[in-house]
Amino acid sequence: MVNNMWPKFKQILFRRNDQYAIPPLDGVLLPNNKIDRFRVVRDSISRPDDVEMDSDGNLYISTENRIIKLHGEGLKEEAVFAEFEGLAGGLNFHPDGRLMVCVGGKELALVGKGGVEKRLDVAGDGAIRCANTAVAAPDGTIYIADGTSYHQPEDWYFDLMEKWTAGRLIRHDPEKSKAETLLSGLSFPYGLTVSHDGRSLLMTESWNHTLSRYPLNDIRPETRDVLISNLPGYPGRIVPASDGGYWMSLFAMRTHLVEFVLNEDKYRKEMMRTIDPAYW
Repeated sequence: MVNNMWPKFKQILFRRNDQYAIPPLDGVLLPNNKIDRFRVVRDSISRPDDVEMDSDGNLYISTENRIIKLHGEGLKEEAVFAEFEGLAGGLNFHPDGRLMVCVGGKELALVGKGGVEKRLDVAGDGAIRCANTAVAAPDGTIYIADGTSYHQPEDWYFDLMEKWTAGRLIRHDPEKSKAETLLSGLSFPYGLTVSHDGRSLLMTESWNHTLSRYPLNDIRPETRDVLISNLPGYPGRIVPASDGGYWMSLFAMRTHLVEFVLNEDKYRKEMMRTIDPAYW
């Protein structure tokens, strides 16, 4: 087995630039310690997933099955804003003031002052199983990144190793009662944001390491414009920055070992069959 795999392994260790080319972390991607200099607002939060701030400066954090709200001077006061049956994930405010919450394995919930006011759990004929992020256009139309049809968000590593391309981009028109699937066959769509000029939708796909742009008035596979095609990690959520750009997260980095495993299907399937997922 070792002898048979060595040529492939050698190609990865001593690769040409046009093979298995994971970009180096240099330039703007050079590692730094800037986050260490940030002020800690609250620690000891269990499994925080996303944060969002309202127009009054209150901070909302998704943690396990709850949304907690930090408010008051210095954000020192805490209250439970909402609770759900599944894990709370991606957060974003709708133009009408309601907080959109991605609930793992179940739905997108819209939460107002009186609690959950609307739930979106189906698009077309398929249940929304892996809502990673939702964003609303200025006209109130909601777009949802449904990562995969096979797993919940916290089981993303199964989806990666099983090499699924079962993600969807979903749209909910406020004038309609049901959501519809705009794009399917996506590689774990994770981050969504509307461009600063309100004309485009930006979307990250984790498993193909890309950031793409679609015109809001014509979202089709043919109108895709790939902005970044070979990121050094798996891109997650993306949000607008105050300087006219965008902040994009990488929730895990690519490695040559993982790229090697993904390219060796027989080895990968045997690994998944015989090894505890904690050691993948």
